Amino acid sequence: MRSGRDPEGTNRRHDEEALALEESLADLAEVAPAYEEHVRRHQALYGTEYQAFMAYNAFNQVLWPHLEKLLSDGGPEDELRRAFDFVERTASSNDFARSVVATELGWELWGRRHKTSSAKLSQAAEPYIGPQTAAIFAEQEALMRSFEDTRWSNRLRRWLRSRVAALRGTYRRRAP
Repeated sequence: MRSGRDPEGTNRRHDEEALALEESLADLAEVAPAYEEHVRRHQALYGTEYQAFMAYNAFNQVLWPHLEKLLSDGGPEDELRRAFDFVERTASSNDFARSVVATELGWELWGRRHKTSSAKLSQAAEPYIGPQTAAIFAEQEALMRSFEDTRWSNRLRRWLRSRVAALRGTYRRRAP
């Protein structure tokens, strides 16, 4: 593995697949420096140990902020195209990769509040997303709309946000 981290545990094959997916972030030149910094922070916390959840975390903390900035700023177009080509390749590769795209990109788009509305971010992404990514994002949008259509939506959304905030706070407190 490129990063020198070692998948351990009972499901080594799954962890190896997750690590390979995470390391693919280094192939996208625009996020490679942020990914390298992300790896340094994680190695300071976990050493060379690697578990599959870390791929989700990397996509959320490295790729999503890059996509959100590009979509909010309206480009540049070539970077948007490269980024969404990467996302489409990822979404087209395997079930694990699709779940990462759904939860860490699709959920971020539709499940969180942004400076720019989710609808505007989605509209800005439309010209660049491929069919697999479009299907995944549509599923996440439908999930969020189903929450909004229930009487529990505000409670559920607050609870979900509190869990995300708690997890992020735990991560930030542990970082050096």
